[in-house]
Amino acid sequence: MTTNENAEHKPLHPAPPPSPRRRFCRCCAITSAIVLLLIAIVLILFFTLFKPKDPTTTLLSTTVYGVSPSVSLPTIQFQLNVSLDLLFHVRNPNRASFRHRPGESLVLYRGNQVGDVDISPGKIPARGSERIPCRVTVEADKFGSNSTRFIADVVSGEVEFEARTRIPGKVTVLGFIKKNVVAVVDCLVMVQFPGLTVGRQECQHKIKM
Repeated sequence: MTTNENAEHKPLHPAPPPSPRRRFCRCCAITSAIVLLLIAIVLILFFTLFKPKDPTTTLLSTTVYGVSPSVSLPTIQFQLNVSLDLLFHVRNPNRASFRHRPGESLVLYRGNQVGDVDISPGKIPARGSERIPCRVTVEADKFGSNSTRFIADVVSGEVEFEARTRIPGKVTVLGFIKKNVVAVVDCLVMVQFPGLTVGRQECQHKIKM
């Protein structure tokens, strides 16, 4: 056998195994790639499916109950027994529940608060809605210097009230993404006397962070 033949049949030396440092670097690179992939998936889900959205609040209806105001003489005093029944509809568009804390609904006449009522806390399920009724009693002793103007409006047949409602709450997505919002509804309600009917209702809906 010639020297060239011995060289051809001579076994090759196996490649040396990778060093521990190289294995460590490779492991770190794979782990980093997996972490980056998971972060990308979470961000995509957050900005698409799980991004917290603002709930919407709408005043569905206003109903007036009570007795038309009366004036007693010889001293000019008026008796008032009127309540406004407000029915709100709150819709939660999120894939997580919306918990609303105690809210408040106020009734104002010419800028002065003449009635208020608290709204109980609650929970609206994911992509669900809830109807929230509240009755606000208009109190005669809160009119103050506006009493005579109120009587004049009643005699004219129409009184404009302002109803302001605030419902604060929080949406929690994936257990750690939280968004605090306050649903605000401001409405002008025209009440006709002596029939105690709602002639006109105009509302503005806002969300405060």
